[in-house]
Amino acid sequence: LILFYGLTKEELTGRRPLAKFLSIKLIVMFTFYQSFVFNALKDRVIHGTEFWTSINIADGLNALTICIEMIFFSAFMMWAFSWKEYVQPGEPHTSIWCPLWDSINLWDFAVEIWSELSFFARRLTGR
Repeated sequence: LILFYGLTKEELTGRRPLAKFLSIKLIVMFTFYQSFVFNALKDRVIHGTEFWTSINIADGLNALTICIEMIFFSAFMMWAFSWKEYVQPGEPHTSIWCPLWDSINLWDFAVEIWSELSFFARRLTGR
């Protein structure tokens, strides 16, 4: 990915490709390593109680830490994936209703489900 960034750096100028790359990779890295840390702590540092095992406490602390981290990562992602880079000068602004209808229109799901069901039906019947 770093090689890809090096090759496309000029074409992606102004689109913050490194910030977009880091916003995704840092989330994966933080969640992976902190789960590793909490798994290591559950055997030596975190002790169970009458109602919670050390595994439950470690998993809960891991989930809580991820939730808190996501506040900061979401702010970083809002900056990295800004909507401003998609504004085209001179184009009229669309109302909220067109994109909203496009996002709640379930026809795409119905077509895709029908396509997959017919594929499996043909496969099962040997056609």
